[in-house]
Amino acid sequence: MIKTSKKQKIFIVLFILITVICLLFIKILSIGFWHDDYHYRFSLEETRIVIDGYHGEDEYVEIPTHLGPFKVSLTSGVYDNNSIIKKIFVPMGLSEGYVFNNCSNLHEVEFEQGITSINTRFKKCYNLEKVIIPESVTEIGVYAFASCKNVSDVKIPTSVKYIGLDAFYNTNFEAQHADNKYYIVGDGILLFYNGPQDCIVIPKGIRQCNHLYFEDKETCYVYYPETVTDAYLYIPKNVVAYFGDEAINFRAIDDYQYSAGLFVAPAGSYVEEYCKENNLKFRPMTEEEEKEWREKTEAAASEITYQEE
Repeated sequence: MIKTSKKQKIFIVLFILITVICLLFIKILSIGFWHDDYHYRFSLEETRIVIDGYHGEDEYVEIPTHLGPFKVSLTSGVYDNNSIIKKIFVPMGLSEGYVFNNCSNLHEVEFEQGITSINTRFKKCYNLEKVIIPESVTEIGVYAFASCKNVSDVKIPTSVKYIGLDAFYNTNFEAQHADNKYYIVGDGILLFYNGPQDCIVIPKGIRQCNHLYFEDKETCYVYYPETVTDAYLYIPKNVVAYFGDEAINFRAIDDYQYSAGLFVAPAGSYVEEYCKENNLKFRPMTEEEEKEWREKTEAAASEITYQEE
């Protein structure tokens, strides 16, 4: 009995010591420490190690994803207002939705091979010029490089199937293609449209398109080809939209005014079912309308400009 009691006491003392050491370790980590230009700390709320500061002076930066064997993530603002960094290498595993804000001297961004989705944003990085996107990428998020005015050197690989709303809005890349009626990148993505805004015809062969801007007229028209499988749903009340039998992934906004227009498609089509489920205005397409819709979308294909050209 005496030996058992001593063992229990030893166990209790060891348990208390280990607990105290662990608590002290967590406390130290929660306060944080500097290592290789970065400030690390343990976030109790997120139960992970985060980087919340940077004081480096390197022009080329590879964003860390690990501290030893432990994964780390960036908190917002780590690189905000940096005027030294010229190039950033973005690795796999970077926090989704991370924003690089006002990196005034940043000229080039390269994403690691293996990344499938670019969900980072570059905001007020006015000197950013070159963006290197690997073949592994399939999606580029909304506003990714919007208003980074000097962005011009961009090659979007054919692996990319989706580009979010205004990803390259107000950039030199957009301005360079102002004379292209339909500028197509990736896997059939209509990135820029520069045609009439009262009657928009999307060419056959295009698979994804985003927000289309219509004139403020009593009635405008838009024709979507049967090849479109992904579209930003913006059919305001003054618009009549024509579709085929295709099943479309509508990226909708929870605002009725964005889809208050009239949807026209063949009876029994996916679009008809979608309209019924979402209480949207629909009527079946007539034979004459179907003939006109097909002629328009097929003829428009001759006006496409592809990036690889």
